[in-house]
Amino acid sequence: MQNDLIHRGRGRARHAGLHCARMFRKATRQSDVYAFGAVLLEVVCGLRPGTKIGRFQLLVDWVWSLHREGHLLEAVEERIGDEYVVEEAKKVLLLALACSHPIAGERPRTQEIVQIISGSVPVPYVPPFKPAFTWPSMPMEEEDSSLENTAETRSFPTTHLGSG
Repeated sequence: MQNDLIHRGRGRARHAGLHCARMFRKATRQSDVYAFGAVLLEVVCGLRPGTKIGRFQLLVDWVWSLHREGHLLEAVEERIGDEYVVEEAKKVLLLALACSHPIAGERPRTQEIVQIISGSVPVPYVPPFKPAFTWPSMPMEEEDSSLENTAETRSFPTTHLGSG
């Protein structure tokens, strides 16, 4: 299954990566990993990343809710039927969620992704709730030195983002 999944999504990875690069004006390792996660979800679920499903505006939010509810395998494309290895599908879906982590620095590195796909290392822990997005800390300007003691990051819950 894993080779079929990777083969089916190969052409889309480049497109998704370019889309992320256009959105953020710069392609980075983290944007490439996020795009790879989107491609994995698209291939396994048979749906485009922007597909609205019920109250969810994005595929990744729907899959994260299935993971939280303990029904992750319900995300597998229905047309596949029972023609897949359950543990492989679960591994790929969890890897996709790890790659889609809202905090770029928490996403797996490319080498780790290869090791996960090959089976030499397990999928990293994926929390049942989608973590909140946190703005990265920015260096202070000299004129802003009076703000030095303020928090370096800001968290915003994403539970309402993507839900209708």
